[in-house]
Amino acid sequence: MMQRLALLFSLFTFTAACSFQPGIVDDNALREGATQHAEQALTVRASVISDSDAHDIFGVALGIHGIQAVWLEVDNHTGTPLYYLPVTTDQQYFSPLEVAWKVKGKFGKEDEKAVDRMFVSRAMPINLPTGKRTSGFVFTNRDLGVKVVNVDLLGGGKSWQSSFIIDVPGIKLDVDEARDYLPQDMIFSQRLAEFGYVRAMEAKHIDNPGHNLTGDPFITDGLRLVIFFHNPMTPMHEVKTSTGNSRTGTVATG
Repeated sequence: MMQRLALLFSLFTFTAACSFQPGIVDDNALREGATQHAEQALTVRASVISDSDAHDIFGVALGIHGIQAVWLEVDNHTGTPLYYLPVTTDQQYFSPLEVAWKVKGKFGKEDEKAVDRMFVSRAMPINLPTGKRTSGFVFTNRDLGVKVVNVDLLGGGKSWQSSFIIDVPGIKLDVDEARDYLPQDMIFSQRLAEFGYVRAMEAKHIDNPGHNLTGDPFITDGLRLVIFFHNPMTPMHEVKTSTGNSRTGTVATG
């Protein structure tokens, strides 16, 4: 009898430990830490959510599944409803139910339904009414270092493009890898008009790395990326690159 009671208690404890308990979404806090782009009657904000914050918000781990949540907010006062294109943020973004399917295996049937409802309700809507502020999450592939977040909107026969370069929470040892990925991504999305490099600091090598303000090590060639945007979009073959002795800090437009 006692063994049966112990078994039932263990099963109850296990079930309770695996119950689904999502956190709240604090739009005010997310807004304060977001990067913002304002254009006439339209304001777009974006923030990349760290792995730990994602667990607090959604109640499940996303990073181990290669998923990174990006919070978006659009203040639409253009006088026309707008349509958000999440494929411009990530061509291989995850739908809310895809994310739910990846993370809900350890929950019971009722909690699995709650996981589905939660991710669907917190996703960024694609239809954005005029005169309102709309926010939500888009679920992208996980990046480290720096993340380029593009937000394209359509409505009333016009289009709006916003591009953000956001530091991803968490440190990457080789900071140059993230730096060099950035112009490639921007060229591919036709949002880059010109780029080059200037010297910002002395090089740091693996045997003698630099350290940031929190003591994390990093290696770098010491060059800083300089980029210029242009509206409308710039085709790949028209992107200008800097020439000359850029590794000593002199940049000439090519």
